[in-house]
Amino acid sequence: MSHPRFLILSCFWLLAAWSAQAAEFFVAPQGNDRHPGTAKKPFATLERAQQAVRALPADLDEEIIVTLRQGTYFLDRTLEFDARDSGRKGNPVVWRSCPGEKAMISGGVAVAGWQPIGEGRFSAAAPLDDFRRLTVHNQPAVRARTPNKDSYYRLKLWDLRRREVVVENGDIGDWQNLRDIEFIVQLHWAQSILKIDSLQRDRRYAYLTLQDPARDLLFRRDYPPKDENEPYHLENAIEFLDEPGEWYLDRRQKQLIYLPRPGETLDDHSVLAPRLETLIRVQGTADKPVVDLEFRDLVFSHTTWLRPSQQGLLNVQAGQYTVEPTINNTQFAERPPAAVEVNFAHRTCWTGNGFFDLAATGLDLHKGTQNTRVQGNLFAEIGGNGICVGVFTEPGLQLHTPYLPEDEREICVADSLLDNRIVRVAQDYPGCCGIACGAPRQITIAHNKVSDLPYTGISVGWAWTQKPSAMRGNRIYRNHIHHVLQLLCDGGGIYTLSLQPDSWIGENHIHHIQRSPWAVGSLNNGLFLDEGSSGFTVERNVFHHIEQGAIRHNRTGTITVIQNHVQDAALIEQAGPRALFQRRLAELNRLLKVE
Repeated sequence: MSHPRFLILSCFWLLAAWSAQAAEFFVAPQGNDRHPGTAKKPFATLERAQQAVRALPADLDEEIIVTLRQGTYFLDRTLEFDARDSGRKGNPVVWRSCPGEKAMISGGVAVAGWQPIGEGRFSAAAPLDDFRRLTVHNQPAVRARTPNKDSYYRLKLWDLRRREVVVENGDIGDWQNLRDIEFIVQLHWAQSILKIDSLQRDRRYAYLTLQDPARDLLFRRDYPPKDENEPYHLENAIEFLDEPGEWYLDRRQKQLIYLPRPGETLDDHSVLAPRLETLIRVQGTADKPVVDLEFRDLVFSHTTWLRPSQQGLLNVQAGQYTVEPTINNTQFAERPPAAVEVNFAHRTCWTGNGFFDLAATGLDLHKGTQNTRVQGNLFAEIGGNGICVGVFTEPGLQLHTPYLPEDEREICVADSLLDNRIVRVAQDYPGCCGIACGAPRQITIAHNKVSDLPYTGISVGWAWTQKPSAMRGNRIYRNHIHHVLQLLCDGGGIYTLSLQPDSWIGENHIHHIQRSPWAVGSLNNGLFLDEGSSGFTVERNVFHHIEQGAIRHNRTGTITVIQNHVQDAALIEQAGPRALFQRRLAELNRLLKVE
């Protein structure tokens, strides 16, 4: 007969073992959702791991970890997190890659069955009806265009009466599927994507009629201006497929055609088409926010965004796009989707992740976030904004109306963007920014490195007014920003709008901002304090190799400017990611092949 004390100790150790097991679950691509989620018998899907976490006792007083083993996890729908996924008793729930490994969360689907079709091209059945991006050997490919990448035509003028675009006749060919072709034009600080409806010609010019609703919005909209000689290119025709690395989707025949780069081979695993707009959505409410949820050392990749194909796209600024313009620059706008979207969440944390090869925004802290930390992440090869924070405008709220909601729990408060690297974002929608903030309060943007962008590096503020809004106490310091505004104009390494009391822009290192040969419009700047900007102290920023102006004011209010243009070696050394995060970012750079 067993001794009672032995039975008590046995129960104690069993309970302790269960508790330790319950605190960490494992997931692996080769796992099985019928498994218990241990290291030796992992789950197969993120959804099953989420169910296991939710089933844990509400009073569990320890950190809960979901460890993803090396490999790619393909999602067929957005993974939704809510208050049930929160940490317990102040301990976080952590989703992470296994130490020393990297797990990728993907919204893509494989393209299989490649066959040569002549002229060096290969063809496969399209796995989806439509997509605007393609990944080949883990790198973005180029949608077929003319002229080829990094070159542009120039339009002659806009015929406002006839609502046509006039271009040189020689730039327009006798193309099949004319109504599928997209006319993509740069307008000062933004870009518009419109499909061609029809064209007429004379001996010198072609007159393009564009498709509604985008055409109607464009010609009713006052800003950005429509000027002569603005650069444009054309996308989405088989006739444009003439350079290695380009692809074309024939939607009628449901065939994908690709011209490989030198040395590339194609198999059933080398090409991915994106099918999800959003991979992860953290969605709390004002009354039940998500709390203490962390994501570490993961890679988020392969998202889509089809609105530009379906309705066209008129970027108004910082990635927000026009949905209803009227006279006198009264406009209404909406927000692009994000690979990861966060609403009403407190003390969430995103560290050491890669946001790579994504269609629109990388990470969006949209509404009601508090004390969120985004640190040591890499944002690269993204179509739109790298990071987006706070409300810009809401449905029914005109662009120039300052955001100050009745329920202040909607405001993004005390979030921190620290030690991130943001490079080659805004690749599909060049009017976007490295970091784009609408109306945040007490945000800290520090020690980030932002480079190689077509437009502004860091943009904070909205509404073009000195009227009070949600914004105050914002801090932008010790960021390293260079080689931005490489295509568009009228922006800055750092750009601000509107009244932001008790805010500070200091000790940033901003350099190598030249004017693009394609730019039509206003100046490029190191720091651009635009309409209504006030309440800032601008102090000890380092500027050099800036062609047109280090600091520019445009219709600003009270701003204190102290000892800028310093060439302080210590400040230069301190700007950008700190040493620990530089090492981690270097590992992500190597993994994702980011220079």
